[in-house]
Amino acid sequence: MTDTTTSPRVAGHTDRRGMRDRLELLTALLNGPTVEAFYREDVIRYPDDHRVFAWRCSVASCDSPRTGRKDMCHQHIEEWARLKVNGGSRFEFARTASPSVSTLALEQRVCRICLHRPASPHSKDLCERHNNRWMAAQREGWTKAGFDRWAAGEAAFPSYGQCQVTVCTAFAANPVGLCPAHHDSYNRARQPGAAILPRGWDRLERTGKHVDVLYADKAQFRRWCANAAAIHRPGQTDLRGLPPLVAAEIRYGLFAHTQRETHTIWDLRWVHFIVHAARQSGIRSLLTDDIEASIHGCEMVLREIRRELQLVYFTPASSRPRPRRRRPCQGQ
Repeated sequence: MTDTTTSPRVAGHTDRRGMRDRLELLTALLNGPTVEAFYREDVIRYPDDHRVFAWRCSVASCDSPRTGRKDMCHQHIEEWARLKVNGGSRFEFARTASPSVSTLALEQRVCRICLHRPASPHSKDLCERHNNRWMAAQREGWTKAGFDRWAAGEAAFPSYGQCQVTVCTAFAANPVGLCPAHHDSYNRARQPGAAILPRGWDRLERTGKHVDVLYADKAQFRRWCANAAAIHRPGQTDLRGLPPLVAAEIRYGLFAHTQRETHTIWDLRWVHFIVHAARQSGIRSLLTDDIEASIHGCEMVLREIRRELQLVYFTPASSRPRPRRRRPCQGQ
């Protein structure tokens, strides 16, 4: 599908020069004094109370992210719905309600002892192996009051390195080389390339032996890692892995959206889907290349970003046709 609202694409060196000029223009605009510095980061992290992209639950005591385009987390939406039936005050509810039971981590939690292994799902601040050791220590008589003393006597375990997904910088959780979130994504994708660990690999590791990962198709696993989406985290837009012009177009589109007197509410997951579609399709510009087929439900956001880019790229002077040069008559 061709976007009929944009100018036709140009091939060759003119196209490359045009993209370079557009990148320089957007970079200059984004470096302006009215643009918040966080828009210029590879991972945009919005303040939780941002006037347009606020993402934290509006209940005063709650640190959980909002649900979709609502201004409260899922738990508080349900609690308020029950209270509202009885004529409760929303202002009073937002001021006095208890925090949500569960919160979604904004960044990867790491083991307080290793510092370079992710925390276990069963513990806030210990990796899987240290959590198992702490549970064993408790069975031997250690109490929670002695946790700090126990932790001080523990040694760090070797790192598994950074997650092998190209756009991820979190720590891997095991020798396969995936962080916990991408390990879950890999399992949901039915394990392309079938990267698995040998039976009893944790016992091998405890004895200091090398653990070899087994693959049915290592190249397929590598391709999955190269194409997997970044993990969407509340209050963030991850632009890593995008061509510079596409990243700048998204940055500017986000900023321009906040400058409107009246604006629609964007769920930041929609922006995440657009970024992933742009990354996977290999487009060179949001304005001249097509990703509509990959972003069902997010077209409104893409259309608005494109309108803002058109206002920047196509000034009245640049859209005016150039006068033709008259050829000299033969014999002159």
